Parts: sequence; C-alpha cells; structure tokens
Amino acid sequence: AGLMILHGYSGSGKSVLAGLIAEWLPAVWLRSDVERKRLGPQDDSPGHRYGAEQNKRTYQRLRRLAGILAEAGYSVVVDATFLESAYRHEMRILALSIDVPFVIIDIQCAMETMRFRVEERRRVGIDPSEANAEVLEQQLCRAEPLEPGESEDVWVVSGDSPFDRKAIVPELRTRLGRNDGAN
Repeated sequence: AGLMILHGYSGSGKSVLAGLIAEWLPAVWLRSDVERKRLGPQDDSPGHRYGAEQNKRTYQRLRRLAGILAEAGYSVVVDATFLESAYRHEMRILALSIDVPFVIIDIQCAMETMRFRVEERRRVGIDPSEANAEVLEQQLCRAEPLEPGESEDVWVVSGDSPFDRKAIVPELRTRLGRNDGAN
C-alpha cells in the first residue's frame, strides 16, 4: 500500500500519468474531476465548479476515499492539482496516520503545452475535466509552491514527453517500498 498524489497545473499530464500508474503498479486511481462532479453543485459553470468551497469539498472527499482505500491495503494515486500546501499536508498526515509511504509526484510542463492541452481537451469535449484557459490562469495565480519540508516526499516528472514505464515503475516501487522486482 502507499499514497501518491499528483501535483501540477491543468494540462500538465496528471491524469494521463495517474491512469498509467493505476495500470502499471497497480493502484486505485482517484480523480478530482470525477469526484467534483459527483459532489454537485447545480451550477455547472467551470468558474463555480472550481471555486474555493467546491475545491474544499472535493479535497475532503478525496482524502476520505484515499484513507479508506490505503487502510484496506491498496496503493492509491490521487489525481488533483494539489496547488494548496494545506491539501498536500493533509494527505501527508493521512499517510503517516495509517503508516503507508507517501509520494508527491510533481509534474513539470511547459506553459505552451499546458495551454494547448487544456484548449484541445475543451474542443474535443470527452474528458471529465472542465478546466479551461481561465481556470489554468487562476491556478497559476493562486498556486502555493512546494515547501522545503515537502522535499523528501517529492519526485519530479516531466509532463512534456510521453511517460516511460521503465523509468516510472521502478522509481515508484522503490518509493513505496515495493521492491518485488516486477516492472
């Protein structure tokens, strides 16, 4: 078991990587975009759905579900931006409380790439994420940087190119203490 959270802006590749991790390790994939929709509200505009109160409710739900799953012995990958340090801290405390390894997967990606992906996703219209260019700009303005105290938990991954299973799986297995040799 282990708890992994993604950290990065919309369009950085978080959901793609989370889906691959879920398949490759395996792990249970909790997706903020799906949970956000399950919670409501009636106002379906992205501006409202990504507001502070809705974010708080979404992260509370993700924390509760991650706790249940990790406590039951599953590895969990939580796919959300985790741009606020308080939400990252809550997940770290959760992992410590149930004594499972904790990893912050920090996805770094070029701004042009993120903007393109967000707009392309909106144009195609088949992704659960409703983050648009406006939401991305809001994220850039309000993001709280990773803190020095978080560095022991952070693993930086590039979201600019395809994710490499041969690099990702062994690194995550090591970080989760799962040295069973499987790739």
